[in-house]
Amino acid sequence: MLFGMPIKNGRRVIPSQFFNTLLCLLVLTLTGTVAYAEQAPLTLANALSRTVAQNPTLQVFDFRLQGLEGRRFTADQNPALEAGLEVENVLGSGNRQGSDAAEYTLSLSSVLELGGKREARVSVVDSRYALVEAERQAETLDVLGQVAQRFVATLALQEKLELAADAVALTEATHEIVTRRADRGAAPQAEVMRARAALTRSRIEQSRVLSEYESRKIALASL
Repeated sequence: MLFGMPIKNGRRVIPSQFFNTLLCLLVLTLTGTVAYAEQAPLTLANALSRTVAQNPTLQVFDFRLQGLEGRRFTADQNPALEAGLEVENVLGSGNRQGSDAAEYTLSLSSVLELGGKREARVSVVDSRYALVEAERQAETLDVLGQVAQRFVATLALQEKLELAADAVALTEATHEIVTRRADRGAAPQAEVMRARAALTRSRIEQSRVLSEYESRKIALASL
């Protein structure tokens, strides 16, 4: 078992190791941010907190734990009372035959449990609860690790996109200068063609990086 998860008064007691691990991830918050159109820049800390709060896979564990809390409450109850009704002399007898001489007996009964059966039932539910809680924590750490990895990859592509934009601006300026020189007869047309080819390559590279960057943002948002 990855983490021990006791139950106290029907509520989860979260071990300090789990929070320490989450704190270590939050400390890794980068100075850079991922830009989203018409939204505030996304930091790593925000990405991690949103994942914990909204990731569908992690939310499933909350429902499972709530269900086990209900089962624990039921297991901790005494056996239910059973009501019984006994009717005698419905038709009467002797001189009272045909009269309303019926006798009714109402009884309540319950099973008296011995040998710690109730404690055993609760212990089984507690064990299942601890297992699901450990699974939830392991899944949380795995998902947060994916978030951090995808965030760093997206941030790196964002930097590459800025460099690609600078490269396009530089080749555009170079192409413009060479074209003006060629118009004055100070540069051959071959130089203009080389500058135009360089501009085309830089624009293609910019489009490629932009496409990969958008894909990375979608992959990050999916978590």
